[in-house]
This record gives sequence, C-alpha cells and structure tokens, in this order.
Amino acid sequence: MQLFIQGLTPSVLDVDGQETIAQIKNRLLSSGNADDDAILTVWVNGVAVEDSCLASELASNQLDITVSLPGGKVHGSLARAGKLI
Repeated sequence: MQLFIQGLTPSVLDVDGQETIAQIKNRLLSSGNADDDAILTVWVNGVAVEDSCLASELASNQLDITVSLPGGKVHGSLARAGKLI
C-alpha cells in the first residue's frame, strides 16, 4: 500500500500494511528529511496516531507529519502569567 506523506515536502511511502507507525517514523527519519533526534507526530484526519498502530489500521492513506520544536525557558511577562500575588 502507499502512504501519502504531507510534511515539509510531500512524498509517497510504500509500506506492506504490517508496519507500525513507529517503524514508519524511523523510515522517515532515516531518509534525511529531519534530524535523527527529531520527535515526529503522525496525524490522520486531524487525530494523532499511536506509535503501535499498524499502517493497515489507518483511516486514511494520507498522513500529516509534524516535527516538535524544542522548548526553552519562558522569559518576561509570560513567566509571570497566571501567578497570583
């Protein structure tokens, strides 16, 4: 089966249907489109998909991939937001 990947650049990935989302993520990372330590999230129809889900169980063959951005220290007024004095 073919999965249509929407990310920074659209691509098509051939899978056998028995691959897990975790295995698909590893294939995407090894293709060099993202850093090896990047955290990918796979979305199908607006819902995040678990890593243990099989490709054959997906509701659609169109996947949206997002890469999590590293966080950091909050500065200024955002650090004080919500604090009661």
